[in-house]
Amino acid sequence: MSAKRYLRDDRGSAAVEFSLVLPTFLVLIAGIFAVGWAAHSTHNLRFALAEGARALQLKPTLTQTELQTYVRSKVYDGHNPEMVNVTLSLSPLSGGVQLAHTTATYPVSIMVPLIGSYSFSYSVSMTVPVTAS
Repeated sequence: MSAKRYLRDDRGSAAVEFSLVLPTFLVLIAGIFAVGWAAHSTHNLRFALAEGARALQLKPTLTQTELQTYVRSKVYDGHNPEMVNVTLSLSPLSGGVQLAHTTATYPVSIMVPLIGSYSFSYSVSMTVPVTAS
């Protein structure tokens, strides 16, 4: 095969192009999945804390430990509920009503192959009125 004919031969060019594009495409798909999972875990934590705040309104005598156990029970098992930390503080009594300030924190990590990982701590707070007990 002459050099001129060899340079014009385009057999296998699609396979070479595919091998160049495929890794980038797979990293992009993995990144989209990782960011979606992180968004799901933060939404799940917000939902769990909202459920805990509702429970606190119905039973104002809940302790911080009981509230944390309740919130952890509402977190999806795939998100490591034992990593959720919940704090509870009550404002001073005013007019027969107290405000309960609840905060939940959860460490989130986004890992993308070949790119690396990014970790942060997601925190959500809710304040609800509770009747004095």
